Amino acid sequence: MKKRVISAVLAAACAMLLAAAPAMAQNDGDGLEAVSGPQPKMVIAARSVDIGDISPGAIVQHEFAIENQGAADLELMEVRPGCGCAVANYDKVIAKGGAGRVLVKVRVYREWAGQDISKSVWLISNDPESPQTTLTLSGRVLPLGTDGNKPRLP
Repeated sequence: MKKRVISAVLAAACAMLLAAAPAMAQNDGDGLEAVSGPQPKMVIAARSVDIGDISPGAIVQHEFAIENQGAADLELMEVRPGCGCAVANYDKVIAKGGAGRVLVKVRVYREWAGQDISKSVWLISNDPESPQTTLTLSGRVLPLGTDGNKPRLP
């Protein structure tokens, strides 16, 4: 009985491998399937921006410019901030040859006073050469009292 079950499992596994062989033969060996036809091409001039000195308690924002230099529409399928202090608004589709934006806003907590910060936003797109991209805002939060903000008492 055990031999029959093992034989049946092996036969099924062999059948699946034979069925998948034509699809695997079309692959160039790197584990990725080739994409044919017109494709988008995302170009971002600056993926990382230093916004300089920031007042504690402020909301800072930066607009990242995105160009589609490809031959098909660029879709920003997901734009995900790395923390709850940031939000992003963005153009979901950028036509071929067109330009779009990702607007990132960061709430700068007073507790960060005197510290360097770096906040990231992850983009997931249909660009086959760059499907995942990170945009980063960085800066220095001024110490309390140096920008007109009064320090809080404990």
